[in-house]
Amino acid sequence: MKPGPSKVIGHDAQWLRAMLASINAAIIATDLPGKIIYWNEFAEKLYGWPSADLLNRDLVELADEGDQVRDAVTTGGSWRGILKLKGKDGASFTPFATFSPVLNFDKMPLGMVGIIHDIPGTNGTEARLPQPLRESRRDLEKRAHERTTELNAANDNLHELSGRLLRMQDDERRRIARELHDSVGQLLAAVSINSASVEAEAAKLSPVAARALSENAGLVGEINKEIRTISHLLHPPLLDEAGLTSALSWYIRGFSERSNIKVAVDIPPDFFRPPEEMEIAIFRIVQESLTNIHRHSGSMQASVRLAHIGDRVVVEIKDSGKGMSSRPEMRARREGVGIRGMRERIRQLGGVLEIRSDSSGTTVEVTLPVSGGVST
Repeated sequence: MKPGPSKVIGHDAQWLRAMLASINAAIIATDLPGKIIYWNEFAEKLYGWPSADLLNRDLVELADEGDQVRDAVTTGGSWRGILKLKGKDGASFTPFATFSPVLNFDKMPLGMVGIIHDIPGTNGTEARLPQPLRESRRDLEKRAHERTTELNAANDNLHELSGRLLRMQDDERRRIARELHDSVGQLLAAVSINSASVEAEAAKLSPVAARALSENAGLVGEINKEIRTISHLLHPPLLDEAGLTSALSWYIRGFSERSNIKVAVDIPPDFFRPPEEMEIAIFRIVQESLTNIHRHSGSMQASVRLAHIGDRVVVEIKDSGKGMSSRPEMRARREGVGIRGMRERIRQLGGVLEIRSDSSGTTVEVTLPVSGGVST
């Protein structure tokens, strides 16, 4: 006589059989050698095997991983993984399963029990679900796919718009810088010339008027200097004329003078000339990072490193300040418009931004791919 479930579960067999039959998961129980002694109704419906056909059959006949499962469980452990399970119709399925030992009161193993977490839609198991469930699931998947497609399209459009806005912003900065330098600069030069003509007649002026004239000349000089600085910060002419290395060296030197932050620069003397869009992106990344160091870090020293490694450009900006908060919500708050703009510039170029921060300082590392050769 074949051993049935009652041989295993004792005088509560009827109640336990009803409970196991109502669970919406396939449940398998075996003795210690791995012979199947229980196979619930859900498993029967899902895989087509009546329990009578499987009792006393070795688990290895049903699942290729049967030996691994038995070896793991009989040595006191458990087994979790993907089973290659055979249905009665010969089809193979790959559900996820968990097998655990069944222990007696003395904690000695009697066998093992497994729960098979079937994933509908995997290798044809969906076909074993009731028709209404299959139709509902397919309708839900269709709608989810349509919505995902719409969201992906909207996301692509948003990134395209962001890229266009960044390019327009750079063009506008270049135009304003040129206007400040050419138009306002020329007007200030004319004022200086007129002031010089009046100064030639300063002896005819009262002491108060002469002193005011001299102060005006100094103020015009300061205004001219400020406008040149603003113009160059908006878009340094060196970036177009001499390239990234010269523009960064000029900017970092001026930043150190204005902020009293000592910045160590490591740029190889033979660093190549990147494409224009990458040059602007790297300059803005360094500019934004150093500005953040000045505003938030409290560090009195920083470093900027550029390297061309194979088909990548690596930009690294470090400080030794107080670092950013480790709490995600606080860090997200600290990542203002500037860092989000950096991320978008880097994304447009197919690069990666990594920010590492702790109590000893912050490191901003950017990796950008170089394609289509390099310009010199």
